[in-house]
Amino acid sequence: MPNYTVTRECVERFYTWVKVHCPCALEEPDFMRGLIVIADEEVKDALLKERKRLLDTLRTPSNQ
Repeated sequence: MPNYTVTRECVERFYTWVKVHCPCALEEPDFMRGLIVIADEEVKDALLKERKRLLDTLRTPSNQ
């Protein structure tokens, strides 16, 4: 398995949810991998946005 940002617990939750709500989707080999890739990209995007926000906050002079 590639090095994803999402945790193993997240992958297990995805699998459990899909198994309960849409078990036929598990017949498609790339379905779960696709979900994990999408979630991983969302996590990375959110982390990048937060880092940028924090850097902008640190760069902004304080008016104190």
